[in-house]
Amino acid sequence: MTRKELKAKLKAEKEKREGPDTAQVHRTFDAFGELTTALKWDNRLPYYMSANSFGTLSPEHSQGYARVSGFFSSEYKRWRLEYGADFMGYASTKSDYYGHNFHIQQLYAKFSYGIYRIILGKKEEPGEFVDRHLSSGNMVVSGNARPGIGIDGGMDDFSHMVIVNEFLEGKFNFSWHKLTDGRFSKSFFDEFQKTHGAPPFPDHRQHACVENAWIHHKSVFVRTKSSYPFFLTVGMEHAAMYGGKVNGRNNKQSHGWFMAAFGSKGKRQAGYNHLMSYNFRGDLNFENWKLGLYKQHYTDDMEGGLFESGKDGLWGLEVKLPCLPWLNHIVVETLYTTNQNGVVYANDKDPYTGKFQKEAGNSNFYHDESYGPWANYYMGIGNPLLMSPIYNDDFYPDYASNMIEAIHIGVAGTIGKVGYTLKMHRQESWGSPFAPFLKTRKNTSAYLEADYTYKNFQFLPSFAYDNGELLGNNIGFRLKVRYHICAKKEF
Repeated sequence: MTRKELKAKLKAEKEKREGPDTAQVHRTFDAFGELTTALKWDNRLPYYMSANSFGTLSPEHSQGYARVSGFFSSEYKRWRLEYGADFMGYASTKSDYYGHNFHIQQLYAKFSYGIYRIILGKKEEPGEFVDRHLSSGNMVVSGNARPGIGIDGGMDDFSHMVIVNEFLEGKFNFSWHKLTDGRFSKSFFDEFQKTHGAPPFPDHRQHACVENAWIHHKSVFVRTKSSYPFFLTVGMEHAAMYGGKVNGRNNKQSHGWFMAAFGSKGKRQAGYNHLMSYNFRGDLNFENWKLGLYKQHYTDDMEGGLFESGKDGLWGLEVKLPCLPWLNHIVVETLYTTNQNGVVYANDKDPYTGKFQKEAGNSNFYHDESYGPWANYYMGIGNPLLMSPIYNDDFYPDYASNMIEAIHIGVAGTIGKVGYTLKMHRQESWGSPFAPFLKTRKNTSAYLEADYTYKNFQFLPSFAYDNGELLGNNIGFRLKVRYHICAKKEF
C-alpha cells in the first residue's frame, strides 16, 4: 500500500469515526438540575457514598446539595468548541465541614480539532486506563477528588500512527492544575494541632500542611490496532505536586512547572511529590463478549525502585457481555501496596530470594516527608482504597492507611427499565510504612444503586454500608433526583 493510499484509507476511517468534513454548523445544549440527599447512621457516610464522586460529598455527616449544570457545544467541520458551568449549593448537619455552602464544581472551555483538545478552567476528568464507573480507581489520578483549575491538553481518543503502517495507535495527555483547598487544609491541620500541639510533633509520623498546591499530570499510551480480535496496550503516567504553601511558607521553586513535568533526570526533589505508574493491558474483543486483563505497576519512588516492588499495584479483569443485559459489565480488581518498592534499606538481602537489593524502598505511597499528601481537600487524588486523610478521626493530615491488600468487585446491568450498579470490596490494612498499626485492620464495604428514568426525570436511589475496624460500622442511604432541562438539544 502506497503512502497516498494509506492516507486516503485513514481519512475514510476518521470520517466514519468523527463524521464527514462538512461545512454545516451543529450546536447542542445539555442542562440538568439535581437534588441529592445523603443520610448516614453511626459514624460517617459509607465509603462508596463519597468515593470516586469528584469530591461532591464528604465522608462526614448527613448532607445534601442542589446542583445546576449547563453544557454548550458548537461544531464546524472538525472544529469543536465546548464550554460548561456546574454550580453546587450544600446543606449539612455540619455545614462548615468543607468551609463553604456554595461551590463551583466545573467552569471550563474546551477547544478541539478532531480528537485533539485543550481544556481551560475547571472540569471533571476521570482517570484513564480503568473503567470510570466500576473500577476501584486509577492509581495516579482517579475521579475521587475535586478538580483543580488549569490547562489540560492532548487527545480524547487513540489515533492511528502512520509511521508504522497503522498497526499501532497512540494517545497522550498533559495538564497543570491549581488546587483551591488552602482554607480547608489549614482548618484540618489546626484541628490536629489542638490535640498534638505545634510542630515539631513528638509523633513520629512525618507530615506537613500544604495549601493551594499545583499538580502536574501527563500520560502516553500505545496499543496495537484495536479492530483486531486481540490487542495490547502499554502506557506510562507521571504526576507531581509542587508549589503552594508548606507549613505557612511559600514553596517557591525555580522553574517549578518545568521541574514538576520533567524533574532532574527522573530523580526525587525536595518540595515536590512525584508518583508514576507503568500500565499494561491485553484485550480480547468479539461481538458477544469482551475480556480485558490489566496491571498498573505503581511507584512513589522516582530513584529507580519501580520494579523492586514485586506485585504492588492494581491488577484487574474486565468482562463485557452485550448480549446479557442483566449482567453486561463486570470488573474484578486486586490491589497490593504492602511492599512499597522493596526493602527498607539499600544493600539488604531479600529474605525470600537471598539476593542483595540495589535500591532502598519504604516509599510510603501518596506521601512525601518534605511536602504533603497526594490529595485535594484531603480526598485522595489516586485510588481511594488507600484511605484518604479526610477519614482520619484524629485529623492527621496525611495517609495513615496505605499498606493494604484488597479485592474489589463492580457489576452493572439492566433489569427491565431499571439499571443497577453493585460495588463491594474487602481489604486488610497494616497502616503505613513508618507508622504501622499495632494490629491489622480489616474492612468490608458494599454499595447498590438503581437508575430509573421517567420522561425528563432520572431517579438514582442507593444504599451502602461499611463494616470493620478501618472505617467502623456505617449505614447510609442516598437519593439523587436529576431533571434533564434540555437533553442535548440541537439548534
